[in-house]
Amino acid sequence: MLKSSCIFNFNTGEMKSPAKRYLLVYFMALLLFFIVLLLPAFISLPSLTWSDLDAINYEGLNNGPPDKNWYLCADIMGYLLDHDVFYYNFGRSIENAKKADILFIGSSRVQYGFDWNLMRSFTERHSLRFFSMAFGRESGEFPLMIIEKYDLRPKIVIVNAEDFGGGLSNFARHIIDQGRFVSVFSFFLRNAISKDVLILLSYAPNWFRKMLPSLFNKTRGTYRSRITGEWFRGLLPEKSVPIKSTIESNCWKYTGVEELKNANRFKDKMSERGAQLVLTLIPNKYICRKGAESMAQHIGTPFIWVDWQGMNTLDGTHLTQESSKHFTEEFLREFEKSETFMNRVSKKTVGGIGP
Repeated sequence: MLKSSCIFNFNTGEMKSPAKRYLLVYFMALLLFFIVLLLPAFISLPSLTWSDLDAINYEGLNNGPPDKNWYLCADIMGYLLDHDVFYYNFGRSIENAKKADILFIGSSRVQYGFDWNLMRSFTERHSLRFFSMAFGRESGEFPLMIIEKYDLRPKIVIVNAEDFGGGLSNFARHIIDQGRFVSVFSFFLRNAISKDVLILLSYAPNWFRKMLPSLFNKTRGTYRSRITGEWFRGLLPEKSVPIKSTIESNCWKYTGVEELKNANRFKDKMSERGAQLVLTLIPNKYICRKGAESMAQHIGTPFIWVDWQGMNTLDGTHLTQESSKHFTEEFLREFEKSETFMNRVSKKTVGGIGP
C-alpha cells in the first residue's frame, strides 16, 4: 500500500505536507540561531536608542578597551564601522565632537601619530576639549562632510598636511549609498559576531590559549572613544621600523594642484565657521617637510613642524607609542607658543609640556 505524502488536519480540513513542516522547523531554527547570535550585543546595550547604539560593551574581553566609553570601529575582520557612526550619527560621537574646541583631521597616521593621553592632559589644563575625526582610508573630504552635515564649529582644526589628496574613499561612498536602515543592520550584526567570537576567546581555558597563542593575540577589534574620537592602541607588543630619511621625490604629493586646491577649499570652509586651520606633518617614511611648508605658505595657514629624527614606526607609516609620545610633546610645545593658540583658545592657565 502506498503511504500518503500529506497529513490531513481534522480541525481545519486542510492537508499539510512534510515539506511545509520542515520549512517551518528550518525557519524556527534560523530564528533561534540569530537570537543566540545577537543576544550578547543586545544585553550590552543600555537602551535601544540612537544615543546608545555605539554603547555595546567590550570592556574585559580579549584585547578589549579599558572601559565602556569605547565602541567597535573596526570588527575582527578589519571592516570599518566608524564611518556609519559619524555619517548616520549613531551614539554620542557627534554630540561630543560638537563640544570640541580643537578638532584633529586626517588618516590613521593621525590616530597613531598623537599620544592622546598627553593631549588630554594638555587640553584639561587649559580647560579645553579636543576630538579626533581622523579616519582610516580617508583624506580630509569625509571629515569635512561630517563637519558640514552636523554644523561643527571648533576654534582650531589641526590637519595632517598629507591628507588633502583625493576625495571620498569608495568605502565612504558605499556607506552613504547604502542608507541608514542597511547601515544599522550591518553595524549591529558585525558587532554581534565580533562580540560572540571575543567572548569565546576571553573565556577559553588556559591550555587552549597555550596551544594557539597567535589566535588570541591577533583576534581583536579596533576601538574608538565616543568621548574624544581617539583609537585605543591596546597593550600588545609593537614592531619598530626606524624612519631612515626623507624621500624628496615624493614631495609632489603635498604640492600637487589637486592637493593645494583641496587644502585651500578646506581652509575656506573652516574660516566660514570661525575656525583657524593649522597644518602639521606626522612623521613617516615618505615625510617631506618642504612640501608641507610650501602648502601652508600657499594657502596662508600656520604650520607646526616636529623633527622626525630618531622616531620609529610600526610599519613605515604609523608611529610607535614611544615615538607618538615624543612627537606629541614637541608638537604641543610649539602649539602652546603659537599665535593661533594664544588668540583662539588660550585660557587662564599657562605652563609647559613635559618635565
